[in-house]
Amino acid sequence: MAEPFLKWAGGKRVLLPKLLEVVPETIDTYFEPMVGGGALFFELAKLGRFKRAKLSDINEELILTYRSVRDDLENVIEVLQSIAKKHKAALTKRGTADKVFYKVRDTDPETLPRHAVAARMIYLNRTCFNGLYRVNRRGRFNAPYGHHKNPTICNIPRLRAVSKVLQGVRLTIQDFEAATDEVHKGDLVYFDSPYWPVKPESFVGYTSAGFDSDDQKRLAYVVMKLHLQGIRVVASNSDVLPVRDLYKKLKIIEVSAPRRINSNGKGRNNVSELIITNR
Repeated sequence: MAEPFLKWAGGKRVLLPKLLEVVPETIDTYFEPMVGGGALFFELAKLGRFKRAKLSDINEELILTYRSVRDDLENVIEVLQSIAKKHKAALTKRGTADKVFYKVRDTDPETLPRHAVAARMIYLNRTCFNGLYRVNRRGRFNAPYGHHKNPTICNIPRLRAVSKVLQGVRLTIQDFEAATDEVHKGDLVYFDSPYWPVKPESFVGYTSAGFDSDDQKRLAYVVMKLHLQGIRVVASNSDVLPVRDLYKKLKIIEVSAPRRINSNGKGRNNVSELIITNR
């Protein structure tokens, strides 16, 4: 069975039991317009709870990676194994592979073929700090080296399982609003957006544009529009007053989730998050 092949800040694996409680047993088309690591998608695929799926994101490198794993896996594996070999050799020789990491990180993805873009993203994701996908204002990946002692960089069985599950899945580079233009009754849309920041310095986006309060309000508008059209909608966000206010007409479920991004291990306590649903 396929499992997520990318670590993702704010990933939903620990919240899957709660999310599955509010997701319908049968879904015509599953839409996830901000797919990230896709934990809920892979779980629903494992359970056979949708007929079709459309996964989208405005992050171009992310969707290109999904497409390459689906359509060109053997070439992805070949490049990824080559990088992994260099990483392991550096660890053995020096005890750190930071030079390998930063050389790969500094490579401009626009100069690479698509399968190499995917291999680069998977490698950086598995070896950077906390699996945090982060870009600067120029849109370039800038998370630092993670100092992992023995990272699993190329998990071939998992990648093959993922490739199989992604066959027939639509993968589009789109804004979340455009990605939901064609939904119908019987479908489910799950929005796992960057969270409304609990603190001013909190991480709020995975693209150079970020995700500010205006984006949060536009997202809430889209959620309510779908709700009024009779579409099943589920969304995740932080437990803060502005979010509760935006979704006060819908059902709000408070859940506890571990905070995994904090650079200080002592700061990784459980925090309150919200699951918003219209049923």
